[in-house]
Amino acid sequence: FSFLRQFRKLAKWADVVEFHVPFPLADLACLLSGYRGGVVIAWHSDVVRQKTLLRFYKPLLMRFLRRADCIIAATEGHITSSPFLTQFADKCRIIPYGIDVQAYRSVERKPILRQIQQDPETVRVLFVGRFVYYEGIEVLLHAFAQVQGCELFLVGHGTPEMEEKLHQITESAHMAAQVHFLGNLEEADLRAAFADCDIFVLPSTANSEAFGIVQQEAMVYGKPVINTALPTGVPHVSLDGVTGITVPPEDVPALAQAIQKLADDLFRIDICGWGGGTVCVLQESGSIGDGYVKLLSGTGGREACHLSAASGTGIRGRKNRYQRGGGTWGGKEERTSCFLRDVKRSSQRQPDHGRWERIQRHTG
Repeated sequence: FSFLRQFRKLAKWADVVEFHVPFPLADLACLLSGYRGGVVIAWHSDVVRQKTLLRFYKPLLMRFLRRADCIIAATEGHITSSPFLTQFADKCRIIPYGIDVQAYRSVERKPILRQIQQDPETVRVLFVGRFVYYEGIEVLLHAFAQVQGCELFLVGHGTPEMEEKLHQITESAHMAAQVHFLGNLEEADLRAAFADCDIFVLPSTANSEAFGIVQQEAMVYGKPVINTALPTGVPHVSLDGVTGITVPPEDVPALAQAIQKLADDLFRIDICGWGGGTVCVLQESGSIGDGYVKLLSGTGGREACHLSAASGTGIRGRKNRYQRGGGTWGGKEERTSCFLRDVKRSSQRQPDHGRWERIQRHTG
């Protein structure tokens, strides 16, 4: 109940509330609060593994999606792979996740992988992520056992059981000298690791991997990416044959072949960079912030927001419905927006004016 009270308090000043889902408590808060302003849903992922929870959550989610004026997805794959979003394609807008390219490229270059590399002649293959079932690290290790002339660097951590299992796979394949478990890294060291690798691999095996922003972090340094052909947004980030290679999920031989192909072709990778820089520039945070501002202010059409092929009016439709007096929304001369992620983490959290200001600064 404290969450519902906090939501009502935050929503009073907002013409638009953005909800990051899946977050069932936020859906419920919006529907029970009587909030009448614009509702924007930022769709991160379907509920994939929690099947029992989904049976109870589905009616609430469907009602919330009907209530929404606009649904933001990072790629077309988020929409087409979701049994929920395909029913509301007319409300969907594509605004990809972005990174600050200049901040990444200005990082101090350090030989963070080279300094623990056993053989300086080997190709450095990097994985970054949580050690969880859908990341496909077990598949990666089995594939790596078939690869020659490479060393693998794993950044991240998981449960003790998962980490023990990964170490056992490594030892049973006699790869202790070729596979390095680095644990978690500080942000500066993590960026240095992306810059220091030769190949980045994201061997995801389930739809819980909806985007994989680590691909962008590698691509900003011109590194080729090996990803998997999930129906989600993953293969929309790094493109097969353009910025890397896409292989079928859980296909050990195909993954091994892709790693070996890039390792053997390292000279061309060094020269061409697989176009990674070009792709990332298109997804810098400034242009994405501009899309957000136009969408949330009701001034952006479909083209302004990198939108999908489906039609719809989104926020503008809600604005017209609640329009009264002087051509303004709700009689107010200025529009404000509230971004809701998980306010239950702090009952004292204040409206995030800072994030809105940061978005405006991005767009000048």
